[in-house]
Amino acid sequence: IEGYYFSENWRKYQNPKFTPKFISIYNTGNRIDASQMMMVKKYRPDTRFYGLPEYISCLNAIELEYELSNYQLNSVKQGFAPSMLVSLNDGAGVTEEQKEVIWKTLNSLYKGSDNAGRFMLTFAQDKEHAPTVVPINANNLNDIYTTMAEFVQEQIIVGHRLTSPMLAGIKTKGELGGSNELEQASELFFTQVIGPEQIEIEETFNEILRTNGFTLKV
Repeated sequence: IEGYYFSENWRKYQNPKFTPKFISIYNTGNRIDASQMMMVKKYRPDTRFYGLPEYISCLNAIELEYELSNYQLNSVKQGFAPSMLVSLNDGAGVTEEQKEVIWKTLNSLYKGSDNAGRFMLTFAQDKEHAPTVVPINANNLNDIYTTMAEFVQEQIIVGHRLTSPMLAGIKTKGELGGSNELEQASELFFTQVIGPEQIEIEETFNEILRTNGFTLKV
């Protein structure tokens, strides 16, 4: 690997404003390039070029947290309209292609957390041919939300290697959560997580300083 390409926005890399720029890899023997890039990453299988964030294990939980919050927000904005079953009563002469178009249209209108509580407008010849819309109320919807929220919270805490939920400002039910517990959790978190990360950062900067003739260590 001789270097890396950097762009402010890879989605628009063809725009002259975001043209990728080549940056040479960190090399003690290279005294020509003023800017060099040092890649410091922990070993992970199948990650030759880039490292992975520590919270990689809880990315799905983070996305789920956003979707749950987004769904609830849109439900409130739309007046808590429930999910529904749509039956097109005048579908005898509808071809398979037309059915697929209708399905894709309804799917785009109602699928996803952004479409929570959206309404439907139909135009029918008469009542006999009007579509049937049946609301589907989930009796245990609150329990489902509560269970999923607790799951998401636990996964995010574990994914960030927090030794106690209190470090994230979350108080565990049934526990007093005194200052001693918080202090012990903070000390353990520093010893197991923060400390090793700091040592790795310090060693990296010390290597760069030594390359440039500095003898003091950070």
